[in-house]
Amino acid sequence: MGSLERLIRYCARPAFASERLKNSPDGEHLEYWFKKPSPTGELKLRLTPLELLDKLAQLIPPPRKHRHHYHGVLAPNSPSRKQVTAHAGKRLKSGEALASDENDEINQASSNEEEGGGAQENGWCND
Repeated sequence: MGSLERLIRYCARPAFASERLKNSPDGEHLEYWFKKPSPTGELKLRLTPLELLDKLAQLIPPPRKHRHHYHGVLAPNSPSRKQVTAHAGKRLKSGEALASDENDEINQASSNEEEGGGAQENGWCND
């Protein structure tokens, strides 16, 4: 299977397994059968069609809203981000460590942040 076909199959897959969604005997509700019992022991979720649509709509992220937010050294404005992400794609052989001067740079950057040198005030998250 080619990479384009795999990508299209991934994007086209449903949000839930449709073969586990059935009409209830009363005809007014839908029943979604779980693969495994829930922690409370339930085997199925019984919802009206509107309740099901409401639950599915909650899975869709709002437009222009990022799903992942990075904090700490991985935050976009972090002064130590360059040192931390510089080795992101590199593979180390077993037992191999970073060069000592690279380790010193990373340790120095993290100690600066602990002392408050790299911390920045965010007005939206301060109480």
